[in-house]
Amino acid sequence: MRPARRFVTALPLAALALAVAACDLTATPGPEASPTAGPTALGSEPPDPHAAILTGALEDLRASAAAAREALAAAGNSSGQAGADAAALAVERLAADEELGEGADAPDPRPLFPGPETSRAETIDYGDAFSATLSAARAAGPTGAQVLDLLRDPVGGDLGSWQRDAAGTLEQIRTTAAGAGDLAAAEVAIAELDGEGPKALAWAYLAADASDDDDRAAFAERGVAHLDLVLDAVDEALAQRQGGEA
Repeated sequence: MRPARRFVTALPLAALALAVAACDLTATPGPEASPTAGPTALGSEPPDPHAAILTGALEDLRASAAAAREALAAAGNSSGQAGADAAALAVERLAADEELGEGADAPDPRPLFPGPETSRAETIDYGDAFSATLSAARAAGPTGAQVLDLLRDPVGGDLGSWQRDAAGTLEQIRTTAAGAGDLAAAEVAIAELDGEGPKALAWAYLAADASDDDDRAAFAERGVAHLDLVLDAVDEALAQRQGGEA
């Protein structure tokens, strides 16, 4: 009977040994089981705050250009006082009023370009979309280079002229529009301006000064075409930035 008794007592000991071995295998996970060793936790970089600010500035710039386009389109599709009012609104949405440089609350959306006052002694902030985007692009460093190119062509033309002498730049646009004769002469003169935004502003000036509905419609139509070029370029830049940030 002794051999049978040894067999009975040896069985639970073997089971115990197997259980201990199993605990040793499961209690100490290998490197692959570590919950903190996910692939996204290694080598990731914090988001660049300048990039987010720049994208927001570009979105504001687009909203400003789109609002001006809407007003010019309304000027071309309306008659009488309604058309004149829409053209005047387009001018206001393309270039800031002088009072905005004195601290008045900027409209929403903000004007596309700054206003007519320039001072070497102090910075006059009109809250315009162009200046805000220009500052954001320069603060962003190398990642803002593409946006600086966009602001130069097609949006605003010479960046330095807007910063050094916004008043002189606006006066040149205004003089170009006022000096044009008929539609054909206006097309030739305005084509010499640098940037699609300034060209659109020149046509908006002509639309606002027009006394004839047909003339106003022709001027507004050409201004809309220049703003469409601006919007297409800004949309492309936004799509590239949003794709890179995803």
